[in-house]
Amino acid sequence: MKADLNGEGSPKSAFGYLFAAARQRRLNKGQPFTIMSCDNLPGNGHLTRRLLLEFAGLKEPETARWIEENVVFPNSMVDRITPVVTPKTLAFIRDNFGVDDPAGLASESFIQWVLEDHFINGRPRLEEVGVQVTTDVEPYEKLKVRLLNGAHSALSYPAYLMGYREVDRAMNDPLIYRFVQRYMDEDVTPTLPEAPGVNVEAYKVILRERFSNPAISDQVQRLCLDGSAKAPNSIVPPLEIQLETGRSIRWFAFALAAWYRYLEGVDEQGEPIEVADPLSERLTTLARHNPGDPTQFLAIREIFGGFGRNARLSLEVQNALEDIRNLGTRQALAGWLEK
Repeated sequence: MKADLNGEGSPKSAFGYLFAAARQRRLNKGQPFTIMSCDNLPGNGHLTRRLLLEFAGLKEPETARWIEENVVFPNSMVDRITPVVTPKTLAFIRDNFGVDDPAGLASESFIQWVLEDHFINGRPRLEEVGVQVTTDVEPYEKLKVRLLNGAHSALSYPAYLMGYREVDRAMNDPLIYRFVQRYMDEDVTPTLPEAPGVNVEAYKVILRERFSNPAISDQVQRLCLDGSAKAPNSIVPPLEIQLETGRSIRWFAFALAAWYRYLEGVDEQGEPIEVADPLSERLTTLARHNPGDPTQFLAIREIFGGFGRNARLSLEVQNALEDIRNLGTRQALAGWLEK
Protein backbone atom coordinates (compact mmCIF):
# COMPACT_ATOMS: atom_id res chain seq x y z
CA MET A 1 0.00 0.00 0.00
CA LYS A 2 2.91 2.35 0.69
CA ALA A 3 4.24 1.64 -2.79
CA ASP A 4 0.82 2.36 -4.29
CA LEU A 5 0.46 5.61 -2.37
CA ASN A 6 3.91 6.83 -3.33
CA GLY A 7 4.37 5.38 -6.82
CA GLU A 8 2.95 5.83 -10.28
CA GLY A 9 3.38 2.27 -11.60
CA SER A 10 1.00 -0.67 -11.68
CA PRO A 11 -0.94 -1.26 -8.46
CA LYS A 12 0.43 -3.78 -5.97
CA SER A 13 -2.34 -3.86 -3.34
CA ALA A 14 -6.09 -4.50 -3.40
CA PHE A 15 -6.84 -0.88 -2.59
CA GLY A 16 -4.35 0.24 -5.20
CA TYR A 17 -6.32 -1.70 -7.83
CA LEU A 18 -9.68 -0.39 -6.61
CA PHE A 19 -8.39 3.18 -6.61
CA ALA A 20 -6.93 2.76 -10.12
CA ALA A 21 -10.28 1.43 -11.40
CA ALA A 22 -12.17 4.34 -9.87
CA ARG A 23 -9.67 6.87 -11.18
CA GLN A 24 -9.89 5.44 -14.70
CA ARG A 25 -13.71 5.60 -14.60
CA ARG A 26 -13.54 9.22 -13.42
CA LEU A 27 -11.07 10.32 -16.10
CA ASN A 28 -12.99 8.50 -18.85
CA LYS A 29 -16.33 9.79 -17.60
CA GLY A 30 -17.37 6.18 -17.17
CA GLN A 31 -20.32 4.63 -15.35
CA PRO A 32 -20.65 4.39 -11.54
CA PHE A 33 -20.02 0.88 -10.23
CA THR A 34 -20.40 -1.44 -7.24
CA ILE A 35 -17.62 -2.99 -5.18
CA MET A 36 -19.05 -6.19 -3.70
CA SER A 37 -17.08 -7.74 -0.84
CA CYS A 38 -16.93 -11.54 -0.84
CA ASP A 39 -14.88 -12.00 2.35
CA ASN A 40 -16.01 -12.97 5.83
CA LEU A 41 -15.37 -9.74 7.73
CA PRO A 42 -18.29 -8.22 9.65
CA GLY A 43 -19.51 -5.04 7.98
CA ASN A 44 -17.19 -5.71 5.05
CA GLY A 45 -18.83 -3.18 2.72
CA HIS A 46 -18.62 -0.37 5.29
CA LEU A 47 -15.01 -1.30 6.03
CA THR A 48 -13.99 -1.38 2.37
CA ARG A 49 -15.63 1.97 1.70
CA ARG A 50 -13.92 3.64 4.65
CA LEU A 51 -10.48 2.28 3.81
CA LEU A 52 -10.73 3.03 0.08
CA LEU A 53 -11.84 6.60 0.77
CA GLU A 54 -8.95 7.00 3.20
CA PHE A 55 -6.53 5.63 0.61
CA ALA A 56 -7.95 7.79 -2.19
CA GLY A 57 -7.96 10.89 0.02
CA LEU A 58 -4.23 10.50 0.53
CA LYS A 59 -3.56 9.66 -3.11
CA GLU A 60 -5.88 11.96 -5.07
CA PRO A 61 -8.75 13.88 -3.38
CA GLU A 62 -10.61 14.34 -6.69
CA THR A 63 -10.94 10.60 -7.08
CA ALA A 64 -11.97 10.24 -3.43
CA ARG A 65 -14.85 12.64 -4.08
CA TRP A 66 -15.81 10.70 -7.23
CA ILE A 67 -15.88 7.44 -5.25
CA GLU A 68 -18.13 9.00 -2.61
CA GLU A 69 -20.65 9.97 -5.27
CA ASN A 70 -20.36 7.07 -7.75
CA VAL A 71 -19.33 3.84 -5.98
CA VAL A 72 -21.41 1.76 -3.57
CA PHE A 73 -20.26 -0.99 -1.22
CA PRO A 74 -22.89 -3.59 -0.21
CA ASN A 75 -22.25 -5.64 2.93
CA SER A 76 -22.30 -9.42 2.71
CA MET A 77 -22.07 -12.45 4.97
CA VAL A 78 -20.91 -15.95 4.10
CA ASP A 79 -21.39 -19.05 6.24
CA ARG A 80 -19.48 -22.21 5.40
CA ILE A 81 -17.10 -24.23 7.57
CA THR A 82 -13.81 -24.72 5.74
CA PRO A 83 -11.03 -26.48 7.67
CA VAL A 84 -7.36 -25.82 7.00
CA VAL A 85 -5.45 -27.51 4.19
CA THR A 86 -4.27 -31.00 5.19
CA PRO A 87 -2.11 -33.64 3.45
CA LYS A 88 -5.13 -35.95 3.51
CA THR A 89 -7.24 -33.43 1.60
CA LEU A 90 -4.51 -32.79 -0.95
CA ALA A 91 -4.08 -36.55 -1.52
CA PHE A 92 -7.85 -36.95 -1.96
CA ILE A 93 -7.93 -34.19 -4.60
CA ARG A 94 -4.93 -35.64 -6.41
CA ASP A 95 -6.24 -39.22 -6.38
CA ASN A 96 -9.83 -38.39 -7.35
CA PHE A 97 -9.40 -35.44 -9.69
CA GLY A 98 -5.83 -35.77 -10.95
CA VAL A 99 -4.98 -32.25 -9.74
CA ASP A 100 -2.00 -31.25 -7.60
CA ASP A 101 -3.33 -28.20 -5.79
CA PRO A 102 -1.26 -27.07 -2.77
CA ALA A 103 -4.15 -24.85 -1.65
CA GLY A 104 -6.89 -27.45 -2.09
CA LEU A 105 -9.66 -27.26 0.49
CA ALA A 106 -12.47 -29.52 1.64
CA SER A 107 -15.63 -27.87 2.87
CA GLU A 108 -19.09 -28.85 4.00
CA SER A 109 -22.07 -28.98 1.66
CA PHE A 110 -23.90 -26.25 3.64
CA ILE A 111 -23.49 -22.73 2.30
CA GLN A 112 -25.26 -19.47 3.03
CA TRP A 113 -24.52 -16.16 1.36
CA VAL A 114 -26.48 -13.10 2.46
CA LEU A 115 -26.01 -9.95 0.39
CA GLU A 116 -27.20 -6.39 0.94
CA ASP A 117 -29.33 -5.08 -1.92
CA HIS A 118 -27.24 -1.93 -2.28
CA PHE A 119 -26.07 -1.69 -5.89
CA ILE A 120 -25.71 1.01 -8.49
CA ASN A 121 -26.59 0.60 -12.21
CA GLY A 122 -28.52 -2.61 -11.47
CA ARG A 123 -27.16 -5.94 -10.30
CA PRO A 124 -26.96 -9.63 -11.26
CA ARG A 125 -30.02 -11.73 -10.30
CA LEU A 126 -28.03 -13.53 -7.62
CA GLU A 127 -31.16 -14.61 -5.75
CA GLU A 128 -31.85 -17.01 -8.63
CA VAL A 129 -28.75 -19.05 -7.71
CA GLY A 130 -29.32 -19.22 -3.97
CA VAL A 131 -27.98 -15.91 -2.65
CA GLN A 132 -30.21 -14.36 0.01
CA VAL A 133 -30.60 -10.71 -0.96
CA THR A 134 -31.80 -8.43 1.84
CA THR A 135 -31.99 -4.79 2.85
CA ASP A 136 -29.93 -5.41 6.01
CA VAL A 137 -27.21 -8.02 6.48
CA GLU A 138 -26.48 -7.20 10.13
CA PRO A 139 -29.10 -9.47 11.80
CA TYR A 140 -27.84 -12.47 9.80
CA GLU A 141 -24.25 -11.54 10.63
CA LYS A 142 -25.00 -11.43 14.35
CA LEU A 143 -26.91 -14.70 14.19
CA LYS A 144 -24.02 -16.46 12.48
CA VAL A 145 -21.17 -14.88 14.47
CA ARG A 146 -22.78 -15.43 17.87
CA LEU A 147 -24.08 -18.94 17.25
CA LEU A 148 -21.53 -20.46 14.88
CA ASN A 149 -18.30 -18.59 15.59
CA GLY A 150 -19.05 -18.06 19.27
CA ALA A 151 -20.02 -21.68 19.87
CA HIS A 152 -16.96 -22.85 17.94
CA SER A 153 -14.69 -20.84 20.23
CA ALA A 154 -16.62 -21.80 23.35
CA LEU A 155 -16.41 -25.54 22.71
CA SER A 156 -12.79 -25.48 21.54
CA TYR A 157 -11.08 -24.89 24.90
CA PRO A 158 -12.90 -27.46 27.06
CA ALA A 159 -12.72 -29.93 24.15
CA TYR A 160 -8.97 -29.44 23.81
CA LEU A 161 -8.43 -29.83 27.55
CA MET A 162 -10.50 -33.02 27.47
CA GLY A 163 -8.11 -34.46 24.89
CA TYR A 164 -10.07 -33.95 21.66
CA ARG A 165 -8.29 -32.77 18.53
CA GLU A 166 -11.12 -33.16 15.96
CA VAL A 167 -14.33 -31.17 16.34
CA ASP A 168 -16.63 -33.97 15.15
CA ARG A 169 -15.20 -36.36 17.77
CA ALA A 170 -15.62 -33.74 20.47
CA MET A 171 -19.26 -33.24 19.44
CA ASN A 172 -19.84 -36.99 19.75
CA ASP A 173 -19.08 -36.65 23.46
CA PRO A 174 -22.47 -36.09 25.17
CA LEU A 175 -20.89 -33.60 27.59
CA ILE A 176 -19.55 -31.37 24.82
CA TYR A 177 -22.76 -31.69 22.81
CA ARG A 178 -24.93 -30.69 25.80
CA PHE A 179 -22.55 -27.84 26.63
CA VAL A 180 -22.88 -26.45 23.09
CA GLN A 181 -26.65 -26.89 23.17
CA ARG A 182 -27.06 -25.03 26.45
CA TYR A 183 -24.54 -22.36 25.41
CA MET A 184 -26.67 -21.68 22.33
CA ASP A 185 -30.07 -21.93 24.02
CA GLU A 186 -29.51 -20.22 27.37
CA ASP A 187 -26.72 -17.70 26.83
CA VAL A 188 -26.85 -16.71 23.15
CA THR A 189 -30.39 -17.07 21.80
CA PRO A 190 -31.86 -14.32 24.03
CA THR A 191 -29.39 -11.84 22.48
CA LEU A 192 -30.23 -12.50 18.83
CA PRO A 193 -32.00 -9.96 16.62
CA GLU A 194 -34.77 -11.15 14.34
CA ALA A 195 -33.40 -12.34 11.01
CA PRO A 196 -36.30 -12.57 8.50
CA GLY A 197 -36.67 -16.01 6.97
CA VAL A 198 -34.53 -17.80 9.56
CA ASN A 199 -35.97 -20.33 12.02
CA VAL A 200 -33.48 -19.95 14.87
CA GLU A 201 -34.35 -23.26 16.56
CA ALA A 202 -33.87 -25.17 13.30
CA TYR A 203 -30.68 -23.22 12.57
CA LYS A 204 -29.19 -24.28 15.92
CA VAL A 205 -29.98 -27.96 15.26
CA ILE A 206 -28.37 -27.70 11.81
CA LEU A 207 -25.32 -26.00 13.34
CA ARG A 208 -24.77 -28.83 15.80
CA GLU A 209 -25.11 -31.33 12.95
CA ARG A 210 -22.53 -29.36 10.98
CA PHE A 211 -20.12 -29.31 13.92
CA SER A 212 -20.52 -33.10 14.18
CA ASN A 213 -19.81 -33.78 10.51
CA PRO A 214 -16.89 -36.29 10.27
CA ALA A 215 -16.46 -35.63 6.55
CA ILE A 216 -14.79 -32.27 7.18
CA SER A 217 -13.19 -33.25 10.52
CA ASP A 218 -12.33 -29.70 11.55
CA GLN A 219 -9.41 -29.25 13.95
CA VAL A 220 -10.08 -28.17 17.54
CA GLN A 221 -6.76 -26.32 17.58
CA ARG A 222 -7.87 -24.23 14.58
CA LEU A 223 -10.85 -23.06 16.61
CA CYS A 224 -8.58 -22.23 19.55
CA LEU A 225 -6.43 -19.90 17.45
CA ASP A 226 -6.56 -16.11 17.88
CA GLY A 227 -9.03 -16.13 20.76
CA SER A 228 -8.32 -12.52 21.69
CA ALA A 229 -9.22 -11.44 18.13
CA LYS A 230 -12.34 -13.62 17.86
CA ALA A 231 -13.93 -13.12 21.27
CA PRO A 232 -14.64 -9.36 20.96
CA ASN A 233 -16.95 -10.08 17.99
CA SER A 234 -18.42 -13.49 18.79
CA ILE A 235 -18.52 -13.92 22.58
CA VAL A 236 -18.27 -10.52 24.22
CA PRO A 237 -21.32 -8.75 22.67
CA PRO A 238 -23.89 -11.41 23.70
CA LEU A 239 -22.17 -11.80 27.07
CA GLU A 240 -22.53 -8.07 27.67
CA ILE A 241 -26.23 -8.19 26.79
CA GLN A 242 -26.82 -11.11 29.17
CA LEU A 243 -25.03 -9.26 31.97
CA GLU A 244 -27.06 -6.10 31.37
CA THR A 245 -30.36 -8.01 31.40
CA GLY A 246 -29.48 -10.31 34.33
CA ARG A 247 -29.89 -13.49 32.30
CA SER A 248 -27.66 -16.57 32.16
CA ILE A 249 -23.90 -16.20 31.59
CA ARG A 250 -23.17 -19.68 32.95
CA TRP A 251 -21.80 -21.18 29.74
CA PHE A 252 -19.89 -18.07 28.75
CA ALA A 253 -18.20 -18.30 32.16
CA PHE A 254 -17.28 -21.97 31.72
CA ALA A 255 -15.87 -21.31 28.24
CA LEU A 256 -13.79 -18.36 29.48
CA ALA A 257 -12.48 -20.39 32.42
CA ALA A 258 -11.47 -23.21 30.06
CA TRP A 259 -9.78 -20.67 27.79
CA TYR A 260 -7.80 -19.29 30.74
CA ARG A 261 -6.75 -22.80 31.76
CA TYR A 262 -5.73 -23.53 28.14
CA LEU A 263 -3.56 -20.39 28.14
CA GLU A 264 -1.27 -21.97 30.73
CA GLY A 265 0.23 -23.78 27.74
CA VAL A 266 0.05 -27.32 29.18
CA ASP A 267 -2.94 -29.64 28.86
CA GLU A 268 -4.33 -31.95 31.52
CA GLN A 269 -2.10 -34.78 30.32
CA GLY A 270 1.00 -32.62 30.79
CA GLU A 271 1.51 -32.11 27.05
CA PRO A 272 2.55 -28.65 25.78
CA ILE A 273 -0.04 -26.47 24.05
CA GLU A 274 1.04 -24.14 21.26
CA VAL A 275 -0.90 -20.98 22.04
CA ALA A 276 -1.23 -18.96 18.83
CA ASP A 277 -2.79 -15.58 19.55
CA PRO A 278 -2.01 -11.91 18.80
CA LEU A 279 -1.72 -11.41 22.58
CA SER A 280 -0.15 -14.81 23.29
CA GLU A 281 2.82 -13.58 25.34
CA ARG A 282 0.65 -11.39 27.56
CA LEU A 283 -2.07 -14.01 27.97
CA THR A 284 0.20 -16.97 28.71
CA THR A 285 2.23 -14.93 31.19
CA LEU A 286 -0.95 -14.02 33.08
CA ALA A 287 -2.25 -17.60 33.09
CA ARG A 288 1.06 -19.08 34.25
CA HIS A 289 1.71 -16.51 36.97
CA ASN A 290 -1.88 -16.41 38.27
CA PRO A 291 -3.31 -19.82 37.34
CA GLY A 292 -6.13 -19.70 39.87
CA ASP A 293 -7.14 -16.08 39.45
CA PRO A 294 -8.69 -14.85 36.17
CA THR A 295 -9.24 -11.27 37.39
CA GLN A 296 -6.46 -9.65 35.37
CA PHE A 297 -7.39 -11.73 32.33
CA LEU A 298 -10.97 -10.44 32.44
CA ALA A 299 -9.68 -6.89 32.88
CA ILE A 300 -7.99 -6.86 29.45
CA ARG A 301 -9.86 -4.07 27.69
CA GLU A 302 -8.80 -5.14 24.19
CA ILE A 303 -10.85 -8.30 24.71
CA PHE A 304 -13.58 -7.56 27.24
CA GLY A 305 -13.97 -3.79 27.09
CA GLY A 306 -14.98 -2.10 30.30
CA PHE A 307 -17.30 -4.75 31.68
CA GLY A 308 -14.67 -7.45 32.21
CA ARG A 309 -14.46 -6.26 35.81
CA ASN A 310 -18.14 -7.05 36.38
CA ALA A 311 -18.42 -8.75 39.79
CA ARG A 312 -20.92 -11.38 38.64
CA LEU A 313 -18.82 -12.34 35.65
CA SER A 314 -15.65 -12.55 37.75
CA LEU A 315 -17.37 -14.77 40.32
CA GLU A 316 -18.82 -17.19 37.77
CA VAL A 317 -15.55 -17.51 35.83
CA GLN A 318 -13.67 -17.98 39.11
CA ASN A 319 -16.06 -20.76 40.18
CA ALA A 320 -15.71 -22.54 36.84
CA LEU A 321 -11.94 -22.21 36.91
CA GLU A 322 -11.73 -23.69 40.41
CA ASP A 323 -13.79 -26.69 39.31
CA ILE A 324 -11.70 -27.19 36.16
CA ARG A 325 -8.44 -27.00 38.09
CA ASN A 326 -9.58 -29.14 41.02
CA LEU A 327 -11.68 -31.75 39.22
CA GLY A 328 -10.40 -31.73 35.65
CA THR A 329 -12.41 -30.36 32.74
CA ARG A 330 -14.50 -33.49 32.12
CA GLN A 331 -15.71 -33.87 35.69
CA ALA A 332 -16.16 -30.12 36.08
CA LEU A 333 -18.31 -29.90 32.96
CA ALA A 334 -20.38 -32.90 34.02
CA GLY A 335 -21.05 -31.20 37.35
CA TRP A 336 -22.03 -27.90 35.74
CA LEU A 337 -24.42 -29.63 33.38
CA GLU A 338 -26.16 -31.33 36.29
CA LYS A 339 -26.70 -28.13 38.28
